[in-house]
Amino acid sequence: MISKDYGKPAHDEMLFIIIHQIYELWFKQI
Repeated sequence: MISKDYGKPAHDEMLFIIIHQIYELWFKQI
C-alpha cells in the first residue's frame, strides 16, 4: 500500500547515509 511506496525511498536514503558514514570513518582511519 502506501507504506510500500514510502519504504523504498526511505530505505535508499538510510542506506546512502550509512554507506557515507562508514566511508568517512574508513577514510579517516587511513
